[in-house]
Amino acid sequence: MHCLLAMHVDDGLAGCTSMDFLTFIKGEIKKAFGIKDLGPLRTFLGVQFERNLETCELWIHQEMFINSLLLEYELSDCNAVKTPLDRDHPLGLSTDPHIPVANLTHSFQRLVGSLLFLQTCSRPDISFAILLLSQHCSSPEPQHFATAKRVLRYLKGTWSYRLHYGGVSRDLPLSGLSDADWAGDRKDRASVSGFVWSLGGGPISWSAKKQNCVALSTTEAEYVTLTRAVQEGIWLRQSLAQFQIGCPSPLVLSTDNNGARSLSVNDSNHGKAKHIDIRYHFIRSHIESNSFVIKHTPGVDNTVDIFTKPLSRVIFQSHIACLGLSVH
Repeated sequence: MHCLLAMHVDDGLAGCTSMDFLTFIKGEIKKAFGIKDLGPLRTFLGVQFERNLETCELWIHQEMFINSLLLEYELSDCNAVKTPLDRDHPLGLSTDPHIPVANLTHSFQRLVGSLLFLQTCSRPDISFAILLLSQHCSSPEPQHFATAKRVLRYLKGTWSYRLHYGGVSRDLPLSGLSDADWAGDRKDRASVSGFVWSLGGGPISWSAKKQNCVALSTTEAEYVTLTRAVQEGIWLRQSLAQFQIGCPSPLVLSTDNNGARSLSVNDSNHGKAKHIDIRYHFIRSHIESNSFVIKHTPGVDNTVDIFTKPLSRVIFQSHIACLGLSVH
């Protein structure tokens, strides 16, 4: 018998393998704190949940929050766009005309913070856009605010997207995808790391992050990303073990870079890779212990591209369904 409680200030939710035991736990908590039972889970901390107990399906979304943002920024009736960023000019052009924004820095930070909340909870598809925008929070320009509003216009057309788990995919084990955009930042030539770990047919952990080091090759950029993905995989496996959810051994992590995959297994033929910081080579120890296996996936099928660079409309939308976002 297992009972899980999640608490945040004065909000909480609970799940249990036994309704009788859950009723008992809620009764005991009510005696001590006077809680109010709101019934089956529908909303928690601004995130909405839909369940089908017969098919063991779960959908997570934030429709109400998206609609409130569109209303706040007077975009409820705007024309939607198909991608969060323009592929050719992700942050627009400084020569584009923009409406003046009062207290630009505060307004921009507030909007980016709201979008970050969405990205963290239920919208991994805007991760790269938020990564790009957040780098300008200290000194934004009008074009950056316009780009943030473009993300809202994208959300206008995709407000019904939901993360989907379970159903026919409920038995799919924990698995990961990794990718990097080598020297993607044109200012400092830093690379962008992206990964996603999925369970039961939907993503449970995702990341788009600028690398702290400057990689000298695609292999190095991908290898650094693999390191971050493996670290997250270790944490996820340990966390799921606490919930007595089993994980396959070894965990499968896929990349579209054969050089990084080869380097993670054996560096005897990679003399030119000696400059890579030794802290990244801990991957090899986990592979040797059969905790992880690195597999190759074709670049065109690597959904994590969505986390590392602006994509064309066709490619971007082809990755959405594979990411676990759908319309319910």
